[in-house]
Amino acid sequence: MRASDRQQEFSGSTRNPDQHSPGRLAIAGLAAVIVVTLLTGGCGTGTDNESKPVAITVTADVINVIAQAIPETYTTAGTLVANGRVDIASRLLGEIRNLAVREGQAVTTGQRLLTIDATEITNRLNEVQARLSEARAQSEEARADLERHQKLLAQKAISERAVEQARLRYDVTRESVHAADAATSQIRAQLEYTDIRSPVTGVVVTKHKQNGDMATPGAPILTIEDPSNIEVETFIKESYVNQINPGDKVQVSIDALRKQGSGTVTRVVRSGETGTYRYLVKVVLSDVSDLRAGMFARVEFPVGEKTGIAIPNSAIIERSDIPGVYLVDENAIAHFRMVRTGRHWQDQTEIVAGLSANDRIAITNTATLRTGDRIEAAIPAPLPQSATPVPGQDSNE
Repeated sequence: MRASDRQQEFSGSTRNPDQHSPGRLAIAGLAAVIVVTLLTGGCGTGTDNESKPVAITVTADVINVIAQAIPETYTTAGTLVANGRVDIASRLLGEIRNLAVREGQAVTTGQRLLTIDATEITNRLNEVQARLSEARAQSEEARADLERHQKLLAQKAISERAVEQARLRYDVTRESVHAADAATSQIRAQLEYTDIRSPVTGVVVTKHKQNGDMATPGAPILTIEDPSNIEVETFIKESYVNQINPGDKVQVSIDALRKQGSGTVTRVVRSGETGTYRYLVKVVLSDVSDLRAGMFARVEFPVGEKTGIAIPNSAIIERSDIPGVYLVDENAIAHFRMVRTGRHWQDQTEIVAGLSANDRIAITNTATLRTGDRIEAAIPAPLPQSATPVPGQDSNE
């Protein structure tokens, strides 16, 4: 090949970009990326620093954690029962009529609930009233006859025997009047029994009979509960029967309503259930609003004290659903520490793990605190006094 041809071939290859190798292109691209990254990294240093949290000064009250007496409790499961439960029954045998109330309906004292067919009783009343009228007429006639005989005796026109016979007839007629009058009163009372009214203010919870059914004496027709008279029935273990007494104050939790309240033990049945070794305890509640018989309840009985740590609820803050507190070190710097909580009562929470006596913790403004913040002018606040806890841990469920 001639030299001029080789020169043209060489020159043509350098001018054609399609003939560059892929390796050279990759190296060039990588170099460009490295340069851009270095430039961007240098410019981005200020942004990273700005994203870091900046420590601030927060005003908060601080207390020294101390060991204190914490009440111990015994928790049982119980049931709400209506202490004012009344079965409505008839005193008479007869057909039920005018039964218009329904289950769940509220009724008041004296409200008519139903009637019993009074046809037979009304007929009997008419009969005895007729006998009473006849007996009164006969008695009035016998009285007049006796007075006439007494006048004749004064005139010595008749004997004393005749007067005694007249008096005897009058006495007999008076007894007949008394008997007829008593029968009338009895039947009228039975007639009143056909009109059945509510003896209490409450709610109809069970309807045992319907219109047209036969009422029999003593058989329930309706059941009414007084919602204002509800108590808790629960059972305790034999090991606690001598520690719980009438008059003891307890705490009651109603899970269905997420409601907590206080109560008083009214009765401890000292005879246990055979085979279960459990004893019935009844508790009256201080607030029965919204409660219904049959609801599940938890009862907290105070049974002693133990030494432990309890802190105000305001000191506890959750981070990612983990409870913790802010410790304050000797330099007044806050540090978040996870804790394990126990029972809660009033404005306090028992700390089972995570704190020790003499630790210093923030109890106010904890929601705004972050680790590293400085706490300013923290004035020690008094630790609340211990109280009866709600709810407890021990249970006989």
